[in-house]
Amino acid sequence: MPRRNSLLLLAIFTLFGFHSVGARQTDEWETTISRLEARATNIAGAGRVPVPEAYAKLLEGQRHTWAAKRTRSAARANVAIRAARTALVAAVDADPRLAEGYTALAELEILRRLGETEVKNSIRLANLALRFDDKNFGARRVLGRLYSLGANLARGQLNRDSAELAVGEWKKVAELDPRNTEAWAFLSVLYEKLGEQEKRIEALRKWVSSSGAIESQYYQFIVGVSEDLAPERASVRLASDLMTLGRINEALDVIAPVVSDQPNNSVAVNILRDLAERADEKQFEKAAEPLAQAVATDPANVELANTLARLYKRRGMAERAESVFSRALVQISRGEKQVRTRLLIGRGDLLASSGKYSDSISAYLEALEGLGGNVGPGDQELVREAARKMLLTARVKGDASRIANAFDNASKILGSDDVSVVLERAAHLRETGKRIEALAFIRAAGTRGTRTFEVFRTEINLLVETGKIQEAVALIESSTRTELSAAPSGQAVSNTQFLDRFTAALLTTGAYISAKMGPQALASAEEVASLARGNERRQLAAITKATALKLTGDRKAALDVLRAVLSESSSNPIALNNLGYYLLDDERSQDEAIALIRRAVSIDPRNPSYLDSLGKALLLKGDLQAAEGFLLEAVAIEPGSAAIWEHLGELYRRKGQLVEAKAATSRALQLAWHEDDKKRLASLLK
Repeated sequence: MPRRNSLLLLAIFTLFGFHSVGARQTDEWETTISRLEARATNIAGAGRVPVPEAYAKLLEGQRHTWAAKRTRSAARANVAIRAARTALVAAVDADPRLAEGYTALAELEILRRLGETEVKNSIRLANLALRFDDKNFGARRVLGRLYSLGANLARGQLNRDSAELAVGEWKKVAELDPRNTEAWAFLSVLYEKLGEQEKRIEALRKWVSSSGAIESQYYQFIVGVSEDLAPERASVRLASDLMTLGRINEALDVIAPVVSDQPNNSVAVNILRDLAERADEKQFEKAAEPLAQAVATDPANVELANTLARLYKRRGMAERAESVFSRALVQISRGEKQVRTRLLIGRGDLLASSGKYSDSISAYLEALEGLGGNVGPGDQELVREAARKMLLTARVKGDASRIANAFDNASKILGSDDVSVVLERAAHLRETGKRIEALAFIRAAGTRGTRTFEVFRTEINLLVETGKIQEAVALIESSTRTELSAAPSGQAVSNTQFLDRFTAALLTTGAYISAKMGPQALASAEEVASLARGNERRQLAAITKATALKLTGDRKAALDVLRAVLSESSSNPIALNNLGYYLLDDERSQDEAIALIRRAVSIDPRNPSYLDSLGKALLLKGDLQAAEGFLLEAVAIEPGSAAIWEHLGELYRRKGQLVEAKAATSRALQLAWHEDDKKRLASLLK
């Protein structure tokens, strides 16, 4: 077992109540254990006669152990531990076949600390107990815990030998106590690590029906501090595994009761949502029913209402989708302004994603008016969200009078210099081909104090789109913090230098990618990788490099990089989406592509890039109805994307709706700025 950092161990031992007794006679204790082992080999026969003195000493040792566990004083704990050991050794000396005595010594050994020596000694003592009683529950549990610790379940590379030993011990524990929660929980993790999926599923089923755990600190320490032994945790994992295997009905049977009992369990709700999206017609009703019941029971659960409405909408059940919000709003009193506002925003989102833009704008406006004129600090973000979405939807609609009216309403409520209003005005100018005016507007807003990171990034994008790529790079560089070692002594860093070097390099790479400058993008991506610290940034750097590689024409290298990211973090939505989108180039890999993109959408269901990718993928597969639903959702969230409008134009052409196809493609052409894109789109309009 590898040695551990002493400071980390100290923190862990303090957390879990482990105590150190200071300097001890290691050689003397090792000699004692060796003596007990040697004596055990010379004891013939399995029979034994109870020795009253041994039981008395065993009880004395257990009493001292109990005291050591419950005192907050390290000194008192040390005294109690020494007394417990003395009594327990006396117990097994009086009765060498007393398995319970060896087990108590094994548990006492790791009560002190979980160092390498203590773990080794505890295993030796537990094996002594099993020599005299093969069905000793405590000894089996000690060995199961310690072998699981040695398997590195949450830290580093799996130690298969220890993992297999742990499996053997936990199976024995489960034989002795078939409803032991800890045994089935550990077995589920061990089988997962060992790649034995069916056995993991069976262990999870047993965990779900187990009796509940009294203590979980060892499980949390060995598997992860964010873990616990609650049966609901097993249900969620079991349902997820069954879903991965395509066993939808079984997964629904497991997760539906969890959602019914715990509608606020977001993980369970997300799994049920994913199952509903994969289900056939009969299975869909089975999945939607507990969600509908939960919304009816708790209409203030807006996220749940949004989830259910989105599911109905994607199934083509428009009336049922809209009724989710109608029914919830009837149940919510006028006094519950924030809840009503969130429900109205959800209704607006649903209507916008269905192409009902006028009704959507009305819903957002109703949300704003419902909060009243005097908006408190707690309502500011709600107001900003409703106003921003109203502006977005007006932009999708493209009606000049509606756009002007939406800006007027938003400005009255938030102020003309509010960041949401500023960004939407700049976006509107850009969409109408006025990029130079948009750039001047966003810069003027910055000088008036409206300078957030989003405003800064918008300025960078507009510089790139107006052909000023080097000016964009220079602006990024001038906004990057100077390294302290390079700054002159005593000189303060300018407050305009708000970017760290990693973020600056990432923005620079993004600028080159947008400008389709492959070699420069790849060189800049290498710098991003060299500056990345921590898993999240390293993964982001790798994804950025993959994009640059794809731009230079090295598709295979891009795919390899993205697969490597997913091998480390299988739920990274950006990597899932990008890999899926790149795989669409090859008809043979389109099914895999759709599965990957669906997972990205599942993780972030309102990300317009992921929705667009899924719409494009379904379009290629010929599922035009589903493709339209996702593309309309995407454009309602990001109406300034030329790619989404282009895909909508392609969809409408496939459907034979030539007027709509021309309108969508014209919007794409108006938004396009790179010459390659403009030529391609113009050719589609001929």
